[in-house]
Amino acid sequence: MSDIGLIIESLHRAAARVDEVCELLHRAQGELDALRERMRRVLADSQSPEVARAHQISAATVEHLTTALMALMTAGQEARHRATTL
Repeated sequence: MSDIGLIIESLHRAAARVDEVCELLHRAQGELDALRERMRRVLADSQSPEVARAHQISAATVEHLTTALMALMTAGQEARHRATTL
């Protein structure tokens, strides 16, 4: 196999791994969103600062997961694009 062929194969493998990580992050994001919703319903009447802080932390975590997911999806798309244009 030529060097270009090896590079293309490597890019496709990298994109496949990125897809796997994206799937895991997407699942974690969904589970955290569900947890936040349950917390919101159960603790809606609580004025405790700890409850507010827990909501802030979970919201920030979802935001970070979303950012990581989008970055990985972009990396996968770029790897696939590069593989098809070599």
